[in-house]
Amino acid sequence: MLPYLALALYIISLITSLILMLTAKSKSATNRPSALRWFKFATFIHLLFLLLFCFRHFAATAGMHASLLLNLSFLFYFCSGTALCGWALRTKIPALIKIYFALFDASIILFVLMPFNFSVFLLSAGFSESTEIKFPVNDHYYIMEQGTAMKQSAHPIYRVVRHHGMFNQTVQYNLNFGGALDSIHVLSIINDKSARIRAYIKNATQQNRVDSADVDIKLKHEAKDEIQQQI
Repeated sequence: MLPYLALALYIISLITSLILMLTAKSKSATNRPSALRWFKFATFIHLLFLLLFCFRHFAATAGMHASLLLNLSFLFYFCSGTALCGWALRTKIPALIKIYFALFDASIILFVLMPFNFSVFLLSAGFSESTEIKFPVNDHYYIMEQGTAMKQSAHPIYRVVRHHGMFNQTVQYNLNFGGALDSIHVLSIINDKSARIRAYIKNATQQNRVDSADVDIKLKHEAKDEIQQQI
């Protein structure tokens, strides 16, 4: 659900950028002192989100727990920059600043060519899901970690994904094995609709937990399907 919300916010920011560019009737109208002050204030808020994102990065490095606002700070930073592009292009400011804001709107190329990968970028400032460990269930299904931008649980959350050629389709969300997966063993598959697996947990002995758990997973689509392009 969160990738859809990120893409929706990005689309809204693109529309806002277009509206701001069209409603600025002339450069002289946008160069009044009051208009420039509002533009500077909006830019300050935009850069504040960048500062929050940098703080989140250092907090994660130090092992500190980040709030939801900090986790979504890059999304707000990027979308605010996208929204301000139209305003910047109609304002008398240095060319380098205009180019800076124009780069945000140029990201529409990534949005069109690979929307899911772009949503990962908006939520994490990278394409880290391309290096995730995947646990195969059979030739078409595998288990991988769910997005971490809104993760509040102490344990990783996983999802079941099905290959569709160049695309992936999530068929089950929010699998919690009580720890980070080390490996899985498929016990049985029933008519390609469900499977029973034995999940082995990393460092289970040191954390005083059982080292495995038997879990039933779905191999058919849930109501909230998600088509994702592979990286």
